[in-house]
Amino acid sequence: MHIVTWFELNRVIDTDGSAKPQYLLIGTRGPEGQPCDFTLMRVYTWGNKAQRYETAFVASDVCGRLPIKVTEPAAPGGEAFFTFTDWSKGASEQRTYHMQQTVVRRVGVANPKSTRQKHAHR
Repeated sequence: MHIVTWFELNRVIDTDGSAKPQYLLIGTRGPEGQPCDFTLMRVYTWGNKAQRYETAFVASDVCGRLPIKVTEPAAPGGEAFFTFTDWSKGASEQRTYHMQQTVVRRVGVANPKSTRQKHAHR
């Protein structure tokens, strides 16, 4: 993995009272000169119990373009968001991810089950 850039998403309070940063790491695999600015994303969170960084999120299905917009929380441990343009499907698509505590999820994606058409009974 070749690291392209990294961002501090937020900070959490450790058991000793210090603030530990949590990170979004952006990278690529393979040779230089690819059409994507990045193809890998990882989020590392601080684990109070183990007193070390742990991988909380991995995505390797992106063809991302820089810049990445990171919305940092106002308070330690607060929710963070990051957004970028993805070209994985051959067209520009905005992807937004939400981090709450140590959980990272993509937001704004339709649930396939909820998009099914319901047929009215007559």
